[in-house]
Amino acid sequence: MKTTLQATNTPQISATEPDWSREQIRQWWDSSRQLLKSIREYQKWQAHGGLFGRFFRC
Repeated sequence: MKTTLQATNTPQISATEPDWSREQIRQWWDSSRQLLKSIREYQKWQAHGGLFGRFFRC
């Protein structure tokens, strides 16, 4: 007898599609999510270039 597990309305976790809801800051000091926010902003300005991109370049 074979049994298969079926998902019951659980969202699929993807390695390629980001789930931004997990990164939302929930408290004033949410250190891990604050770190992710800082890294995302750094990456955004690095890709953007210009004055801020040069400022953040190491």
